Amino acid sequence: MNTPRPVAIGYVCGADDSLVTQQRAEVTRYVEAEGLALAEVLHDTGDGFTISQIVEAAQLRHASQVLVPADAHLSDARHRLTQDLADHGALCVVIGEQSPVSARPRLRPGRAEMHTRAAKRTGSIAPVASALASPNFSE
Repeated sequence: MNTPRPVAIGYVCGADDSLVTQQRAEVTRYVEAEGLALAEVLHDTGDGFTISQIVEAAQLRHASQVLVPADAHLSDARHRLTQDLADHGALCVVIGEQSPVSARPRLRPGRAEMHTRAAKRTGSIAPVASALASPNFSE
């Protein structure tokens, strides 16, 4: 029995055909590599899709991810898009950077993450090791 693949929609933006072609190729490569089903690629010609229109398109196609190339202008608004998509159980994934950024809102970092950040600031891992070894440590 085959299970359905997760659905994604892509977003590309630009008046320059070569840029749009490059962005579409990035979206296609990501979809193929991740085993997603691409329902649609929204092409913003500069008139400007609103974030609510993109969220609505994701909802209509039951998409769990919206794929945005890093050089598309919407990638600058990814935090707002992420929040609006999260309300509907979907993710915003910015592709074409060093590694894809799957922006999932977090309420607060766990204790281990806070200790790791402190260790990076001080240059010492001793606080991290002692915190993790502590009998009171819990995530």
